Amino acid sequence: MKKDVYNSEVEDFSIESIQKFAEIKNLATSEARKIAFGKLSNFEKSSFWRYHISEAMKDFGVQQNTLLKEIYTQIKPSVYDSIGNDRSNIY
Repeated sequence: MKKDVYNSEVEDFSIESIQKFAEIKNLATSEARKIAFGKLSNFEKSSFWRYHISEAMKDFGVQQNTLLKEIYTQIKPSVYDSIGNDRSNIY
């Protein structure tokens, strides 16, 4: 973990994870993205969203970052455990 400019903890993502997340995000259809996302582990699913939120935070102002930081801290693998397998591929 490292600190961002607003002093919140932000994960250091591996190059492999970043590449995998970019490949999923760049798939041609929504259905293809849902299928690929559904194949990720719960940890990878939460990391996927945390990565994209942390990237978005770079371009936002203080108020937007405050809201995103609240969302960011609540995205955990346990969220996907609690919603069950039938809905865990929500993209």
